[in-house]
Amino acid sequence: MRILESTLEKRVCGLALQRGVIGLKLNVHGQTGWPDRLFLIPGGRPLFIEFKRPGGKGVLSPKQIHIHSILRAAGYQVEIHDNAIFALHDIEKALEASRRKK
Repeated sequence: MRILESTLEKRVCGLALQRGVIGLKLNVHGQTGWPDRLFLIPGGRPLFIEFKRPGGKGVLSPKQIHIHSILRAAGYQVEIHDNAIFALHDIEKALEASRRKK
């Protein structure tokens, strides 16, 4: 049975919320290429995650590559995941980094 990208996304968002992290669905009106979710890490640390279907090709479109590079150049963390454990690991790393800054 294949897991859908949306199922992976919902799973990660639920686990993130248990840790006090809100995952906002990004739907930028009239624009494509933006990461799927913006996770608001307590302490003011944003984290963008692009989800891909587990076991799928996971290929970014040229527009996604462009948008992700703009975000990274501006200093934002952008990750791409097809695995809930790895996505949650990046969320937890961002949480830990935020705690260390205090």
